[in-house]
Parts: sequence; C-alpha cells; structure tokens
Amino acid sequence: MNRRVLNYGIMAALVVAAVFASCSSPEKDGIKVAKKYCDCERVRLKMSQKTLKKNQREYSKFIEEFQSYNFKTQKEVSNKVREIDDNIQQMNNGTDTRYYECSQKVNEYERKMCNKNLTEQKREQFYYAYENYCCAKVKNEKFELLNSQIENLRTQIENLSLSVIPPKLDMERIENDIIERINSENQNE
Repeated sequence: MNRRVLNYGIMAALVVAAVFASCSSPEKDGIKVAKKYCDCERVRLKMSQKTLKKNQREYSKFIEEFQSYNFKTQKEVSNKVREIDDNIQQMNNGTDTRYYECSQKVNEYERKMCNKNLTEQKREQFYYAYENYCCAKVKNEKFELLNSQIENLRTQIENLSLSVIPPKLDMERIENDIIERINSENQNE
C-alpha cells in the first residue's frame, strides 16, 4: 500500500510540475505581446519608408524644377507643396489597413494576456517586460535617416519659398482703380 501511495504521490507531483511548467510567466507573456507588436511596427515602418521615399523623390524633383514654376508668392509655393503631399497621401490610401488590422489583433492579445495576470505585481512584471522588449527592438536607422533627409528637403523648400518675392504694388494703378471705383459709385447714386 505504501508503494502505491508513493507512486500516486510521484504521479501527482509530476502532473503539478507539468502544469506549472506549461504556465507562462508574466515576463514571458509580456515578451510574447511585444514580439507581436514589433511585427506590426515592422509593417508600419516598411510602409512609412515607402512613403518617405516617395516624398523624397517628389520633393527633390520639386526643388530641381522650382525656378520653372515662376512662383509669384510664397502662398503659391505652399499650395504646390500641399498638392505634392496630398498626391502622395492619395497614393497611400488603404495601405495602412494592414497595420491597423495587425495592431488591433495585438491589442486584443495584449488584453487577453494582461487579464491573465490579474494581480498588480504580475501586471507590473508583464508591462515591464513588454516595454523593455519593445524599446530594445523597435528602432530603425534607415527610417530615421529617411526622415532626416525629408526634413532637410523641407528646409530647402522653405528657403526657396522665402526667396520668392511678390511683385511690387503699382501705386499709380491702385490710385487709378480707387478713383475709377469712386467715380462709378458716384454715377450710380
């Protein structure tokens, strides 16, 4: 009988050990969610890089052809830049749905994992692991370089815009227009 109790005890201990071994820790859960988040961020970064490359091409082309536009005012320059940005935005419409869908799934998974770690201490461990993994993994030098190049191009465009000097007002013409308007108002009375 003792031998039987011992066998049952060993078996029970193995089952309990297997259950605990299969349960993940809050840290592992946090890292799992962070990995899924990083996958979504890679999708977003890839799409953002494509957009930045389009911006880079369009802005460079605009800078090269700036003189041919013969802008009269800085507002015209600003409108043209806005037109370029709008065209690029239209080309990208719908491409961010992949990122949105991915992030929705990660958010659901995060809630599920967070609810699994019900105590405050476990939640803190979960988020600590999640945030540290994310901070360490989500960084893209190529994206940052492109972003920096775009900022430089926008600065060049701003400087070109400042070089546009509106034509001087023709004071004599303005005076004549005012006199004509006053005369036409006097005739209508």
